[in-house]
Parts: sequence; C-alpha cells; structure tokens
Amino acid sequence: MSSLQTDQYNIIRKIGEGGMGTVYLAEDILLERKVAIKALNKPDPSAAASMENRFQQEALALARLNHPNITHLYAFITRNESYWMVMEFVEGETLENWVRQKGTLNTTTAGSILAQLLDGLDHAHRKGIIHRDLKPANVMISTEGEVKIMDFGIARIRNSQRLTQLGKSVGTLEYMAPEQVQGKEGDELTDIYAAGNILYEMLTGYPPFRSDSDYALMKAKLEEDAPLPAAISQSWQQFLSTALHRNPQKRFSSARQMKEALQRCMTQEVYQEHQLMTALHSNETRQIPPELPRSNTLANILNRREELFKDKYVGLLVLVVVLCIGLLVWNYFRNTASQQTVVPALVKKADPDKRNNNLSETEIQQDKPISHQTPVSRIDQPAKDLPVVPVSPVKREPSSPEKKQVPTKKTEPKKEPADITEHPAPTPVTVTTAPERSGPVRIPPGIEIEIVLDETLSSEERSKDGNAVRMHATRDLKIDGKTIIHAGAPVVGKIVDVVPSGRRKKALIGFIVRFVQAANGQQIKLHAERFRQQSTGLDEPSFFRAGTSFKAELGRGTVD
Repeated sequence: MSSLQTDQYNIIRKIGEGGMGTVYLAEDILLERKVAIKALNKPDPSAAASMENRFQQEALALARLNHPNITHLYAFITRNESYWMVMEFVEGETLENWVRQKGTLNTTTAGSILAQLLDGLDHAHRKGIIHRDLKPANVMISTEGEVKIMDFGIARIRNSQRLTQLGKSVGTLEYMAPEQVQGKEGDELTDIYAAGNILYEMLTGYPPFRSDSDYALMKAKLEEDAPLPAAISQSWQQFLSTALHRNPQKRFSSARQMKEALQRCMTQEVYQEHQLMTALHSNETRQIPPELPRSNTLANILNRREELFKDKYVGLLVLVVVLCIGLLVWNYFRNTASQQTVVPALVKKADPDKRNNNLSETEIQQDKPISHQTPVSRIDQPAKDLPVVPVSPVKREPSSPEKKQVPTKKTEPKKEPADITEHPAPTPVTVTTAPERSGPVRIPPGIEIEIVLDETLSSEERSKDGNAVRMHATRDLKIDGKTIIHAGAPVVGKIVDVVPSGRRKKALIGFIVRFVQAANGQQIKLHAERFRQQSTGLDEPSFFRAGTSFKAELGRGTVD
C-alpha cells in the first residue's frame, strides 16, 4: 500500500477489490476531501492489453457523465506502470446490504430508490453509455439518501470499439438479460431489464431467477417468463412483466418511459432523499411483504394467511378486524330490513321572481313524525300547517317551467290533518331534483381532452397501415354544466406511416385521431398533430405502447 502514497493523495485503507481493480479510501491533501481511488490490478501478461483498454474505457465512460445519481470521476492518473481512477467517495451502504438487512422493502421505499436509479440511467443512456452490469452491489445509497450507480467496468460506449469477443457473455449471471446470456453486446434495453431485476429483488428479497446450476439458470432466462410475486398489486405485476420481458422490444423503450410507468404504479409520492433514509432506518420496511392491492384486499389477506400469521400478534389483529367488519355488516342489514317508515314530503314552490340557475330556497315540507304503522296517502296538506326542513340547493334551467309534485294516485278530497290516519293504502313520495341542463351546447375553441391508446401499435405490422386505432377518453368533460363526454368514451383514429425496421431505413409508426363519441352518441371531431414515433437506429422496431396518453382538441360545433 505504501507504493500508492503520493504527494496529493494519502491512502487510508482498502475498501474493495474486484477482478480488474482494487479500491482504496484516500484523502486528497490539497483539496481536503475524501476520495475513492480505483487502481488497476497487475494483469496477467497475456491479458494486460485487454484489461488496460477496458480500464481506460471505464474512465472515458465516467468522464462523460455528470449526474447526482452516478459516482463522479475526478481524475485519471498513470502511476507506477499502472492506472488510477480518482473518484467520488460515497459514504453509505450498497443496496445489496440494505436488502440483506431488511429482507424486503415495501413498494413506496423500493419505488423511491428505483426512481433515482432510473434518473441516473436515463442520463447515462442519453450520453451513449450502457452500464451492462447493474445489480444491487453496484448501487450505493449515501447517508443523505442519494442513490448512486457505480462500477462502469464493463460499460459500453456507443459507436466505440467492441472490447468483448462476439458470443462471449459479460456481467453477473443472476442479473443478465436474456440477450446477454446469448452473448450479444447489450444496449439500453439490457439496462432496463437489470433495473427490473433490482426492483424485483427489493420487493421479494431475491432475484427472479435462481438455480444451483449456471446451465439451468441460463435456460430459464431464455425460455421462461419471470415469475411474478403474488403479494403485489396487478399494476406492479404488469410493471415487472414489462421490464423483465424476454423480448427486448417489448420492454420499456427507455429509462424515462420506465420512470413514468413507475410513477403511475405508486400510491404515494416518491420519497425525497431525507425521507428515504428515514424509511430505511425505520422498522417499517423490515421483513414486511409488499403492499397489497387496493381492491380485493380481504382476499389477499386470506391468500397470504400463513405468511401473515407467523406473528401471533398480527394474526390476532387481523382476526379482530375481520370480526368487527362482520358485525358492522350484519348490524347494517338488520337495521335496513326493519325500517319501513314512509315519510311524506313536498317540494315547496319556488319563488317565481328568482331566475338564477340555483334554486336557493328549495324546501321539503314534512308532516308530524309518524311510525311505519301509520300509512299516508294525502300529500296536499297546506304548507302553513307543516314544519319546513331545508335541503341542499338544486340546479335547474332558468327558462324551464317549474316542476310540481304530481301524485301517482288520485287523492281524495282535502281533509284536516287529523283525518290522515284513516287511509290504509301507503303512498311513498319522493323529491325530484332538477335534471342536468338540457338543450344544445356550443363547444368553445381550445377545449382539450386526454386520450389513451387501447392497443400497442408497432412498425412491424405493415398490414395494419390504414386501419382504425382504438383509444378512449380518460375523464368526463362538462361544458356549461352539461356532460358532453363521459370517461371511457371511445375515440377513433387511423394508423398511418407504417415503416418496418430494416438496414436502410429507420422504423416508423404513426397515427392520427379523428373523432370522439359524445355522451348522446354524436361524433365530435378532434384536432391534433400526427403522432409519429421513429426508432433510434436501423434494424430496430418502433412502437406506441397501449396505455400511452395524448392530447387532442375538440372541433367547434354544437352538441344537442
């Protein structure tokens, strides 16, 4: 170690060692800060040139990157017939250590770590750097809660000389993508697969594929789909299924798209750095299975009863909750069955001088309280003899005629209130509210709606050029108080610009939107740019995935 001492760097201790280099903690005497120095191990003479080239390529890759979620390179030095990389020293623990300590992480904590990792990965990919060896051991979490990607030792720089022999696999087998197992060079989609692997391990405590035999492990990766954890929601299962797909073209197309999908899965906001450290240091994430889906929660508890009831206190708590829910449901239906009271009601005639849209003085006139054994057929008692109970205002059209309560049966001649109990046949009366605004509504210019694709569009399906494409609106749209478009309303478009991948042209897929179906069945024209997606390189397909959202503008017109 003494041979590594220099005038600027004081070596403190060794903190790690790999096949290519040894990492030391050192102090930068001139800048008064701690650094990590990675020194190239003395290689075997037959492999010296290859290791030196790869070590230099790692330095070149790090030199291109400047992002808070990637370790920084400060200097590259030739020293004693060897090479040094002087890098940022990250004080903290690897993600591998955190998973080992905690067993599993809940979806909020795991998703927050993955979000930072994808930010760093997106930066690297935009700079043309592909990591190719992402795993929990190469991800550091600092004491401030920053997630750092480390060890670009086998990283690939796009358009640079290939350092790996064709057909030879590089990386860690448990985290390799299927194409790496086949000996292919790997690209951005390879890192997407590795990021999905990391999420899987955070949620379950182990990678998706495990075997005592390397051959069996490689065979499983090439022939089987990743088994999905049963204890997570359907949206998280779909997320993992896409990230870990055997076909690279069916994974998320970029780290940015993967993060957008991640945010849609999250039921809480992503933790900030200090919140992440609080969560990791708390006991909330220790040995806790991932969060259950929001729907059918009771069914999930029953399916996982063996796991939950390992702790007798948890089992007792679940039993008490189930019993309480059962008692509440039983009591509710018992009370509902016993209530047969019919309450007469009248809508007080509105003041004709008030012509605003809201009926501000709508009131219910009610007789004296009576039991369900006292049937009522009279509903036309004088308002002055009855107590008045106000209700919430209801909307009605200013020009619409006032609605009066019309009894469904012919009433007998008017009598005094004392005669009410003489009629045996009950006639329940309901209060009707003003309907939603009727009549034609003009669509003003500039109204936008959000639409979502219901199917995946691929540049490789040339036969679908010119076919209709299925979409739907994401939410209700009201204009002047009238619902014009319901959430889920069908949107029709047309597939255009289908150019399959090839060696001469980049793949292209596009579509246009035409109209949306209004609530009354009428078709409303839509205006939007032609949506087009082109592949990043030759021999690569292009596609729009189902679930992708777009904006479109309603055409002017009138809806009846």
